[in-house]
Amino acid sequence: MLHLTKQEKIVLLSLTAVIICGSVINYLFKKYPGVDKTISSPQRFVLKTNINTATKDELVRVPYIGEKGAQAIITYRRENGNFRTVDDLCKVPGIFWKNYVKMRPYLVL
Repeated sequence: MLHLTKQEKIVLLSLTAVIICGSVINYLFKKYPGVDKTISSPQRFVLKTNINTATKDELVRVPYIGEKGAQAIITYRRENGNFRTVDDLCKVPGIFWKNYVKMRPYLVL
C-alpha cells in the first residue's frame, strides 16, 4: 500500500481541486460562449471621467494622468474652453500620444 505524507496529500488534493475548477470553467465557457467576451473586456465596467467637468482630484484618479497632467488639462480647458472631442486632449501640452492611448478608455465628454 502507498503511504503519503501529509504534505503530499495536500498537494494531491490541491491539484484535484484545480483540475475540477478548470473543468467547470471550461464547461461554462462552452455552454455560455458569450461569457468570455464579458470577462475579457474590462472597459465594460469602467467608470469614465468627463474631461470637461472633472476636478483635478477626479482627473488624478484616471490611470495614466498624474498631478501635472491633471493640472495641464485644467489649465488648457480654462484657457481654450471645453474639449470638443476626447481626441482634443492630445493638444494639451504634456499629454503624449503614448499615454493618451492608454488613458482614452477611461475618458468621456
